[in-house]
Amino acid sequence: MRGKRRAFTLLEILLAVGILAILATLGLRQFEDYRRRARAAQCLANLRGIGNGLQIYAAENSGRLPALTADNVNLDGGGGAGGIDLRFVLIQYDSAYWGMVCPSDPRKKNDPHAGDPTYLSYIYLHSNGLDLGALTTPIRVARDSGYHHGRPGKLKSAILFSDQHLEMESW
Repeated sequence: MRGKRRAFTLLEILLAVGILAILATLGLRQFEDYRRRARAAQCLANLRGIGNGLQIYAAENSGRLPALTADNVNLDGGGGAGGIDLRFVLIQYDSAYWGMVCPSDPRKKNDPHAGDPTYLSYIYLHSNGLDLGALTTPIRVARDSGYHHGRPGKLKSAILFSDQHLEMESW
């Protein structure tokens, strides 16, 4: 004679589903945190590339960083207000269109791989240029156009300094 098979009760099934749902929620939160950190790391790498382009420009121009045009949209290298467009510098020295758009920028207008340099996620902070040789302490040169990184309520912005170090500034 065979023994009676015992089936799972509805309560046991609901308990198992509840435990799995809790574990899945915790895993998704952790995954989102990893994604957020990866986007922040990519943003810092983009700023590093911008900094490299600016340093090469300064090395070829007596240690001075560029002055920008008044509208910062002229790509011909000419100068409204005696300056040039930051994107022109980056195209000449960095050749990386993809590095001009922060991966966490919610206002991305173009596919960064499309080669269209009409959108820049980073702000260059010295419209009159900057003499790197005259500096005694590092100052901010460029930053994110907004506070795109971090958790809600603890937002951060990536910042590039004149000595090429990078930081995340909390808001």
